[in-house]
Amino acid sequence: MLLRMNDLVSRKTLLSLAEKNSLRAQLKYKRQHGPDKPFTSFTGETYEMINEHQGQGFRVVIESLQKAPAHVAFHAESLGIGVEWKYYYSLELKQAFYGKSMELASKGSLHIEFPKYGDHITYNLPTTCVHNIVFGKMWVENYGDLEFTNHATGDRCLFTLQKSGWKTSKSDVGNVRGVIMDSKKVLKGEIGGNWKQEMHYKRAGKPPMEVWKTKPRAPQSATHGYQLSHFALQLNNEVPKQERQRVAPTDSRFRSDIRAYEVGDFKKADQLRTKLREKNDMITGTYTPRWFKKYRDPTTKEHMYAFTNQYWSHKNTQDWRGSPSLF
Repeated sequence: MLLRMNDLVSRKTLLSLAEKNSLRAQLKYKRQHGPDKPFTSFTGETYEMINEHQGQGFRVVIESLQKAPAHVAFHAESLGIGVEWKYYYSLELKQAFYGKSMELASKGSLHIEFPKYGDHITYNLPTTCVHNIVFGKMWVENYGDLEFTNHATGDRCLFTLQKSGWKTSKSDVGNVRGVIMDSKKVLKGEIGGNWKQEMHYKRAGKPPMEVWKTKPRAPQSATHGYQLSHFALQLNNEVPKQERQRVAPTDSRFRSDIRAYEVGDFKKADQLRTKLREKNDMITGTYTPRWFKKYRDPTTKEHMYAFTNQYWSHKNTQDWRGSPSLF
């Protein structure tokens, strides 16, 4: 839909709302098996995904650059005739503990490019807080200020996500207020609603219209799937035997500890995780990214990692020499 819109403001509005939709998956995360240590990614671990139908779709490569603090590089691009869009980032995760809660903040910008229109948009992620990490019902909220900037035009979209607190009612948690301005700071539209329920967009001088609304999930999804969507639940499906030579041996789907956890063998999963972590500690601190290269982004002036495109050529030749032995 974004690519069919010639109106810059409409493209930017839908893009910013798509980011709010990603927060919905965290809404009702529940503790299912006690306060276990999570399965964090190992240094050098990768993940690939190709979603293609009739010559259209997208492909993704992710590489874990560092285990602690977590640092990951991500690159996604459209498939088809020409690259219609690119989405990429390299983020470092910062953690802070406050007794019963844990706050997660990311360092780095996320980039989206639409070559057809010359758009280059960057934005930041909100702060995520996980409450009741020791006792009680665990729940997650996102809050803070977000800014979407189109560096080609100077247009900006500014958001504020409401934080919970003694001055905030439960119904207000998740509220979003945002404005869209052009390079001359002229108001072009407003966005409002709640990222847990629905969002609406109001163009200057026109009535508001609903542009996104959540759908109820099946009860079994809440019980067994940690509120993940059907699409997300399939991301860790085992790689078919006939495809295993065409997937990097560092791919997350080859992790035996996570596979054991999925089938409910928690004791075995913990044992395997400890063994793999000790093995991974041997390369942590000396690892050189395999598929990404460090550079200074000319737009944001930030140091980040760019995708080298070599992953796909190695996939075609099934040549994974140089990849670390992780699993």
